[in-house]
Amino acid sequence: MKKIFISAMILLSATMVSAQDFRIGVKGTFNSTWLFNNNVADQGNRADYAATFGTSFGLASILYFTENVGVSLDILYASNPQKLEGDNDAGTSYESTTRVKYLDLPLLLRISSSGGPYVEFGPQFNLLMGATEDFAASPSSPDAYTDRDVKDYFSSFGIAPVLGFGVDIEASDNWFINIGLRFSYGINDATKKLSKEEIDIKDDNKQSSAFGNFAHYNAENPPEYVYQKTNRAFGGFTLGVIYKLD
Repeated sequence: MKKIFISAMILLSATMVSAQDFRIGVKGTFNSTWLFNNNVADQGNRADYAATFGTSFGLASILYFTENVGVSLDILYASNPQKLEGDNDAGTSYESTTRVKYLDLPLLLRISSSGGPYVEFGPQFNLLMGATEDFAASPSSPDAYTDRDVKDYFSSFGIAPVLGFGVDIEASDNWFINIGLRFSYGINDATKKLSKEEIDIKDDNKQSSAFGNFAHYNAENPPEYVYQKTNRAFGGFTLGVIYKLD
């Protein structure tokens, strides 16, 4: 990952030599977030996906090397949570919220037209920063927990294609307001396969993850150990304030 980041910075630096203009600013996003896993989807009443939303914020940079074509690199601290709801075999209901944190590095080709509209696409590189989970049952259960560290269940690196649309609205000679939409679907596994023995140890030590366990067990009764990969996905709005360097 370090090599990819350094290569991206070298690419931006080299391209500045022939750049039409260079812009830098801050950006935030509000997204519908998902962790898609076939085991979770097949659980029936045991697990249902619930609407979940996350945000990201950080630095944005855009380098135009022609009037209408450029490349952007953002450095965003992102949250990709996932809520699950369901009924367990004991007849109680539960809700879990898994919050996965990433450092997202989208490196995108941008094609714009006069007036500010643009389309952007390219790869995004994801570095895992942490993961925590809450679990609550109704009626209350001693198995409930809050802010449990479940980072061990998730992959440290990811890559995903990104597609975006938007407009840069000129607020003054050098300042722009960026409004857009961005969508992404990860191509690698967002969770990490653990052995059945490792899962059992975490269960015994009260370090388990509801989402992580579903990823490792199918919907049979009793469940069988059959791991399925997880795809991270998000889509939503972007808002930024961008300054054009003369």
